Amino acid sequence: MSTQSEETFRDVGEILELNGVRGLRIFCGHRDFVLCVSYSHDGRYVVSGADDGEIMLWDLHTGYQTGSSIQVTTIKERGGERITAMAFSADSKRFIASDAEGISVWDITRENGTMRFEYTLRSETRPAIHSLSVDINHPQYVITERGPLLIQELRDSTRARIKSEPWCPYSVTSGTETWITWNGREIILLPDHYHPASRKDNHALRVHKDKVIVGCETGEVLIFRFKKNANWLEKL
Repeated sequence: MSTQSEETFRDVGEILELNGVRGLRIFCGHRDFVLCVSYSHDGRYVVSGADDGEIMLWDLHTGYQTGSSIQVTTIKERGGERITAMAFSADSKRFIASDAEGISVWDITRENGTMRFEYTLRSETRPAIHSLSVDINHPQYVITERGPLLIQELRDSTRARIKSEPWCPYSVTSGTETWITWNGREIILLPDHYHPASRKDNHALRVHKDKVIVGCETGEVLIFRFKKNANWLEKL
């Protein structure tokens, strides 16, 4: 992990002020496509992940409050799998990133006003996860396009498991067959021509509470809306 405090941004707020924009800063640091970004819940940090596997953290307070250069910390060096999704935990004390093969977690500590990242674990998720978010009503989970993952259950060198909960009992498993599941039970098998268009990477899947959305190879979009508190045990 390396830290830089050089001129890594361009402040062009004055140029845009007349157009109603409060300000614009352009951060310069990555040498490859930036594929995903995330904003810390306390409003202090922005993180960015690139196609070459590099992750950078930008400390907004160092520039906005002091008028100096934005401090940038390289959390993960170049050379790994592309970064597909990133998120902060609800309390901003953990940072989670996904790539083609797994999900990584860093613990965050602040010392003398600065942030330090300590790599803690890596859990397998193949295929890749392309959506990470945290719901403040369920802060112990990270929400993916396949369903929720309980952060505390992530273990190093093991496979991450979707956790069915009353507020989100549905998930999607994809491989040779694509199933919609309820509380871990397979309930709906999607025919081959209704498989997700990007089955390998799950770009075309979204699970949200009692809804499942599938973008299909046929060009169609399937939206499943299930009854709240449905009991599929009576139908299986």
